[in-house]
Amino acid sequence: MKYYLVTFIHTDLEGWKKYVNAHIQYLEKLISEQKLVVSGPLQDAEKGKKEAVLIFHVKNKQELMTLLENDPYWYEGLVADYTIREWNPMFGSLQKPKHKLLVKLSKLLNRK
Repeated sequence: MKYYLVTFIHTDLEGWKKYVNAHIQYLEKLISEQKLVVSGPLQDAEKGKKEAVLIFHVKNKQELMTLLENDPYWYEGLVADYTIREWNPMFGSLQKPKHKLLVKLSKLLNRK
């Protein structure tokens, strides 16, 4: 399983308002399926735009694209721009239990 950081930019604010409830319902479904970790708007978006960050945990980019394409904002043509970046959470609640770097650091620190 891989983590992906996705950003959406919306410029059609009327369309955004029209489909916001369907979008939220879709995100809640993805959360219940444990495919979406977290999502929310950026607070410093430029005037006339809405921006959001979504973090997914899926098998691969193909699965991610399928999920994105099924989002009402996507298929209604309301995503003016987007980015997708694979992400490796090394520290915090999403870190892998025995991340390679942490194992190496532990070994270095425990040398006698």
